[in-house]
Amino acid sequence: MVCISCQRELQEPQTGIIVPIDTIHTDTTIDDVPDTIIIPQKDTNVYFIRFNANGDEKQFNMVARASFFTVPGSVLYSANVEGQEGLVASISRITMYVNDSLAIDTVHTYTNQLLGNTYQATLAYFNALGNQYSSPSLQDVANVQIRFTNITDKYVAGTFSGSTQSVLGLGGVAVPLIYEITNGAFKVHR
Repeated sequence: MVCISCQRELQEPQTGIIVPIDTIHTDTTIDDVPDTIIIPQKDTNVYFIRFNANGDEKQFNMVARASFFTVPGSVLYSANVEGQEGLVASISRITMYVNDSLAIDTVHTYTNQLLGNTYQATLAYFNALGNQYSSPSLQDVANVQIRFTNITDKYVAGTFSGSTQSVLGLGGVAVPLIYEITNGAFKVHR
């Protein structure tokens, strides 16, 4: 097999994707790295985030991951689930944030209710044009719902939905102004 971008013969079998080195930021000099590198990927048939954005089906397999942490200096437990189409910055992506005063679990459905000075659950969506949409822009009418169905050491699964509005506001140039996120499901690497 030959990598077209670098014209080098690759050994069979290779797992991962080939990325031009200028898309990866390193602390090494250009003489220390090859023209391309292979980034190992998780099984893209196993990990995914899929949903409808204003009725258009979206599925992100390239980057699909979750992290759980406690917010320093507070009693908030937090989870972050994110996915995107690829490794380039100008692509669609979605991020779900969950905060709670109790450990994140599979019992509760997290919503956009206020929890102190933050929302319990929020959605952020970037469309293919790079326009950012966020559920806090809609405040109480965002109707965000995020539910975890499985939380293991290896993966996290669940469902989500809600409305997001352009962060440019009503006077902005983003079209459409609102994205309805429906039929969301995810199984992501932890």
